[in-house]
Amino acid sequence: MNVSTRFMVVALGLGAVGLLALHSQEPCPSAPQPAKAIAAAPQDAKPPQKAPKDAPFDAVQDAQTPRQPKATRPEQKKNKHDESDIFSEEKSPPSSPALEQQPSKGRMDGFDFSRDPLGAPKPKMTLEEIMKADIEAKTTALMTASQKLGEKVYAAQQAEQAAGASGAADSASQQSSKAADDDVVDAEVKEVKKG
Repeated sequence: MNVSTRFMVVALGLGAVGLLALHSQEPCPSAPQPAKAIAAAPQDAKPPQKAPKDAPFDAVQDAQTPRQPKATRPEQKKNKHDESDIFSEEKSPPSSPALEQQPSKGRMDGFDFSRDPLGAPKPKMTLEEIMKADIEAKTTALMTASQKLGEKVYAAQQAEQAAGASGAADSASQQSSKAADDDVVDAEVKEVKKG
C-alpha cells in the first residue's frame, strides 16, 4: 500500500467518524413516530408541554446553553480604546496597494455566500446576470479603447499623407529641375601638351 492510498484510507475513516459524531449529536426532526403513538393520539391533542420546573438537572442542556463568560481578568475587560471606532472595518487600510486596481477594490461586499455567486454586486443575482453585466462593462471599455486607438491611427495617417503630399511636391519640383538639366553635361577638360 503506497502513501497516498494510506492517506486516503485515513482521511475517509476520519470523515466517517466525524459524520457519525455529528449525526449522534443532532436529533432527526423528521423521525417517524411509532404507529401506536400516532393511532392513540386524538386529532385535537395539544402539543407536548415543556418539562416541569422540578425536572432533574440536565447537564447536556446546561452545557449547550450559550452564556456570556464573566469578565474577571484584566485582559477580558474592554477599555475605551478597545471600544473605539478605530477598529471598524470601514477605517481599516487595505492589506496591499494592488487591491486598488482590482474589481470592487478587492472587497467581498457579498451578501449570502451560500446563495450568491462570488463577486455578486447585489443580492440574489444569478451567475448568468453577473456574466452578462461583466461582458457589457468590458465590451464598453473595449469599444472606448479601440475608438481612441482608431483616432490615433487616423491622425497618424493624416500626418503621413500631409507629409507625403508636401514631400511629393518637393520631389516633383526637384525632378522637374533635373529634367531641365539633363541636356547639360558637366565635365573637366585638361589640355595635354605634347612635346
